[in-house]
Amino acid sequence: MLIRVLVLFLLSGIATKALAQEVAGKTMVARGKVSAVAENSTTKRKLKRRAPIYGNDVVTTGEKGKAQIRMTDGGMIALKANSELVISDYEFSAENGKGSVVMELVKGGLRSVTGALKAETGDYKLKTPVGSIGIRGTHYEVEIVSGTLWVAVWDGAVDLDVTSGPQAGSRLSLGNTEQYSYASIDAGGNVNTYIAPPE
Repeated sequence: MLIRVLVLFLLSGIATKALAQEVAGKTMVARGKVSAVAENSTTKRKLKRRAPIYGNDVVTTGEKGKAQIRMTDGGMIALKANSELVISDYEFSAENGKGSVVMELVKGGLRSVTGALKAETGDYKLKTPVGSIGIRGTHYEVEIVSGTLWVAVWDGAVDLDVTSGPQAGSRLSLGNTEQYSYASIDAGGNVNTYIAPPE
């Protein structure tokens, strides 16, 4: 009897800990190898449709993997193959539509249609190896290819704060209201801008 009580106590503690984690979104599509692991943990979770994404997860896709995630603010993130996205901080209040999100694209690429969280209603940052992106728009894409960051803004605008190379500390604004909608930044921090989408 004592063992049964101890097992129930331990299971209730695990369930309480899981419920205490902040749900940041849920998986809408998971094809191929797609997994998540909480920061400071070694336990990987295989992601499938409707699987929760938490506010401290590292989401990875395999060589032929891809995933679509709907965040709680209504935003969508489509992760490409061979990608790693760290969700460092995610907070959203449905009551007032405000919150903050800090994510880091370590490798690979993503396309995002933002939800309620953007510059007007909160703090939205996507970190990359060569810069940090703040969102003023609704539809953008980033991809890291051989150390070069490629950025495309399909609707709205983004501000990219360059953190390396000769233009470190400068801000590059891209989008509908700016001179350019496409740019690349290599590992050395050299920036190139484009009027038309580069191949």
